[in-house]
Amino acid sequence: MSWTNLMFDRVDDIPIGILNDWDNSANVDESGDIKATPGVPGGARGTFVFMAIDLLRNRNHKHFYGHDLESFFYVLVWAAIHFNLKEGTRTEIAHPVLAQWAAGDDEEAWQSKTSFLKDFEAGEAVFNLMGAEFDELNVTWILDLRDIFADGYGATEDHLETKSRGAQGEPSLRVRYSDPAFDEKTLGGHVTFEKFMDILKG
Repeated sequence: MSWTNLMFDRVDDIPIGILNDWDNSANVDESGDIKATPGVPGGARGTFVFMAIDLLRNRNHKHFYGHDLESFFYVLVWAAIHFNLKEGTRTEIAHPVLAQWAAGDDEEAWQSKTSFLKDFEAGEAVFNLMGAEFDELNVTWILDLRDIFADGYGATEDHLETKSRGAQGEPSLRVRYSDPAFDEKTLGGHVTFEKFMDILKG
């Protein structure tokens, strides 16, 4: 997902959101779950700057619906820093604080986004750059969305650490162990469509 996929129109002066590029959408199974297929470079994984941490951490990771929710979240953060709503303009070059998101290096982008989610100072460095016109969006959406992704990835790390205690050798942070008790699609139940929409609806 990218900011170029997100549009809106007004119907009776009410903004209506529009998502395009449905030709790149994934198929779902009978239960409505996305059919998990190995992520591949390019469009199937998403636009690099907005790519989910899981996909940056492992190029062969299965692509889940939650990864698109995470990408939408990064679009909001990016827009709040690079878009000027009053003038109808945007900054073409990535701000230095988010430069690693756009640099094209998986490891750097992964570390930068992980720090943004988990580290207070890294988060503040980003929030302090957001334009005043995004203050309400930051309070009502961005902060709470950041929390669910931070909690989800924190739960994932705890899960991996627990599983690794019984594993031989040094556990790899890039390996996700198979455990039916942990729902990797929702980062342990922290990132679901319902929770995401509850935040957007306020």
